[in-house]
Amino acid sequence: MNPSGTSRAILDLGNGASGQNKLINEYENRLKRYRHLPLANPVIVLCDNDDGPKEVFKTASKKSGKSVDKTSTDPFYHLGHNLYLVKVPEGAPPASKDIEDLFLPAVLGELLDGKPFDKKKEHGDHTAYGKVAFADKVVRPKATTIDFSGFDELLQRIAACVADYAIRSAPKTAVPPAVAVGAP
Repeated sequence: MNPSGTSRAILDLGNGASGQNKLINEYENRLKRYRHLPLANPVIVLCDNDDGPKEVFKTASKKSGKSVDKTSTDPFYHLGHNLYLVKVPEGAPPASKDIEDLFLPAVLGELLDGKPFDKKKEHGDHTAYGKVAFADKVVRPKATTIDFSGFDELLQRIAACVADYAIRSAPKTAVPPAVAVGAP
């Protein structure tokens, strides 16, 4: 979803991990405002696996009933209704990882205007370029030639959420009552 002023204002998703935490915390109460809730698809919150989403992990632990932290390795966490959390895969052994770590070193090493990429910077400065320029000027223009195989496990986790939600949201079939033996 392309972020906009409206999506930021309504969903509060333009504020990184703090926005994700707010969404997770308030999701159930937000749903109560609506009478009709088809919830046809899962809502998947994707977060880095580093110190940034510490509060997200804490909230997700409460909602899922499972321990969620940098070293937990579940493929996803069901947080209620159609809401899920997926972390960037931890690796083996589990370690802090940002989504940018899933790119091959050659992509991360790409220079823009003679400056290196710094994943800690959102926009960059005179010494390095940040995540926005990386997405807009490196990944997007070269999307057809970049090797995205480092994203395989992440995509498998997302597919597992979709499959899990399909099972959870499938209509329950009525089981016919048992018939007593010898009954007329």
